[in-house]
Amino acid sequence: MTEDKFTKLFREIIREKHDMDVDFKTIESNLKHLRDGAELKYGDLEMIADKKYWPFQQYWMWPCREQIESKLKMTAGSFLKLPEEEEAIIKKLYIIFKNISLVSIILRFAWPEYYAIYSRPPLKILRIERGSSDTEEYMNYIRDLRILKRSFGLFRTAEMDMLIWVVAQKKDKYLKNFKSLIAKHMPERLSPEDLVSYLTTDPLKIAYTFSKHKDYATSALWAAKAFELFIRNEARKLINRVGSWEDMSLFDLVNELIKKPKYQDFKVNLHKLRKLRNTAVHSQTEFDMAKLKFFIGNVDYCIKNAE
Repeated sequence: MTEDKFTKLFREIIREKHDMDVDFKTIESNLKHLRDGAELKYGDLEMIADKKYWPFQQYWMWPCREQIESKLKMTAGSFLKLPEEEEAIIKKLYIIFKNISLVSIILRFAWPEYYAIYSRPPLKILRIERGSSDTEEYMNYIRDLRILKRSFGLFRTAEMDMLIWVVAQKKDKYLKNFKSLIAKHMPERLSPEDLVSYLTTDPLKIAYTFSKHKDYATSALWAAKAFELFIRNEARKLINRVGSWEDMSLFDLVNELIKKPKYQDFKVNLHKLRKLRNTAVHSQTEFDMAKLKFFIGNVDYCIKNAE
């Protein structure tokens, strides 16, 4: 799918809702120096907020210059390291802005290939799992958007954010155009609602669908999501711990689960699956049919054994 067609539809909705056109491309272009390693300046924030580009000022406000200008110097070189060091960089930006939505706006315009704006409508629709912090919740959000981005055939995570926003509008005339635009690109004519729903209810079903159509990389992302949900669901049932298990890493959760008699005979495979999950989510390495078959089959076994 081309972003041009989808972006046109998005702009039509914005135009009706806010009586203005949006110009995200100019903001992205004006922040190219960040992608080259420059520090974020307060003037960049003022440019992002300029009402001639989009209705930023109707929803958000930057901290005043005196509060953060000196702290912005610590961002020098940070954007050059995205997405490899994204968690550390997101935490650094959060320390400065103390608001994850503002952090997400900067990331979205600095690197639209990888990031999107953190806002309530998409979070609610996607049923994003709460993190132990705003940073972790945003990480959960963009990981799910990246799965959907790959599935819908979009090139940038920022467009996935826009797509979910369109769904949230619930306007028939737009959704009809939107669905017809997407349908021909999807295996077995999966609808946007199908993908959004299965992301939290049965991601393995979509993994099998993309596998059948030989899209192994997309299938692996959905299998990775299924594995994450399985681990967290088992953690809810089996881990008794002072404090919340929700702030534990996937590595630590697996280590806790393999202490349980239920998983003693499967402990090696659980860590193998965790590593495959990491490959699917973080690596550019493509999955071949054999690796994917092992991954999906064993995740499926885990889920059925847990029922």
